[in-house]
Amino acid sequence: MSSTEINFYVDIFAGIGTFISSIIALFALKEVIKQRRAMYQPKLYFNEFSLSVKGNPHSEMKSLYLYYLHNLYEPVREDSRKGYSVSAQFFFENIGYGVASNINYEWTFDYVKAAKIICNLDSKFNFRNDKEDKSIVIIFDNIYFSSYSCDDIGNNKKIDFIKPESLQQNFKPTSIPICITNMHMDYVMAKNKMFSEKCKRFNFEEFDDFPIPKLNISYHDIAGKKYETEYSFNIHCYNSFRQVDDKLIDTENDYANLSFNLK
Repeated sequence: MSSTEINFYVDIFAGIGTFISSIIALFALKEVIKQRRAMYQPKLYFNEFSLSVKGNPHSEMKSLYLYYLHNLYEPVREDSRKGYSVSAQFFFENIGYGVASNINYEWTFDYVKAAKIICNLDSKFNFRNDKEDKSIVIIFDNIYFSSYSCDDIGNNKKIDFIKPESLQQNFKPTSIPICITNMHMDYVMAKNKMFSEKCKRFNFEEFDDFPIPKLNISYHDIAGKKYETEYSFNIHCYNSFRQVDDKLIDTENDYANLSFNLK
């Protein structure tokens, strides 16, 4: 084989080697770009949670429902139980690496269907639906039973930005619409006829026929890429373990839990 032929084959193999090296370099570059983008990608998340409930609007005391939120599967600090309020709030957590900006979220819930289900518990129930004000009033035997302002449903709300948890904890709360929590509790109270301060313990409630609350979220990363997520919730209600009497419960103390589980 002549030197010319040898040089020819050397050039061919060198070209093949260069081509393979270019492909490897291209894949390596794509991985670097992917990792670089991941460094700026936010990821909003929240824990499944439960609401401890006390108060009974249908008893002689006429006390409002008060809720205290804690994450499921996490221990509850005793000193934190003082934070009951009429509306429950939770916080989105940004477990990604980048800032989440221009955050929009919206709750959906068929509150008219929920009112119909409550009224189906007894023929003495009926309700009025004010479509303009997005409100519901339920009457029992021609006497006021309950009312709900539902203007938070289908109403888009915004948060400017949320930093990654590794940099700063989020202190910008997100509220659960009161009509969702109160309608679920009113269903439990009406179904079990819990119309006094101290009443019989109720059974575990799964709300099988109730409409499913949903939370739609959208947000952007610093490059303007949009992310969208929809969360649906299974809600259950059960007696609080803090009620020591095995027959009666005191509704002026922590007596029930509403758990919000992701579907």
